[in-house]
Amino acid sequence: MKIIKTNCIVLKKKEMKEADLLVMLFSKDFGKIMATAYGIRKSKKRDIVSLNPLNEIEITLLQKNNYYVVKYVEILKIF
Repeated sequence: MKIIKTNCIVLKKKEMKEADLLVMLFSKDFGKIMATAYGIRKSKKRDIVSLNPLNEIEITLLQKNNYYVVKYVEILKIF
């Protein structure tokens, strides 16, 4: 497992199951990334707003093989 911290732009998001989101991100360092945010739609912190398309965010991802999982999100710029 590898931890990645990078700035990216959210390209699109898709709802999965009951509380998860599949997010497509674009980063200068890593290119296009598909990441899963587990339980974010049921979260009390409401980080779901930061994963709206065209937002510029700083994100911490956990990489397992070829899969990415969202651990922490912070908004840098809202469009």
